[in-house]
Amino acid sequence: MDVVDAKAERDLMQRHRWHVYCFVSIGFGREQAEILELAHVDWREADDLLARGCPPETAMLILI
Repeated sequence: MDVVDAKAERDLMQRHRWHVYCFVSIGFGREQAEILELAHVDWREADDLLARGCPPETAMLILI
């Protein structure tokens, strides 16, 4: 693995961790957050659903 590949991989992992953090900070559990991130769900859409009173479990069904 060259330096460019290593940096790209670190950047992807940092992005993944940031998005998981965002999902957790708006009210999802850690496992739910990992699933949502792996499904490439936009955390802002999830935040909007939760802000409107949608429970996290229902929001997951809508978003995935």
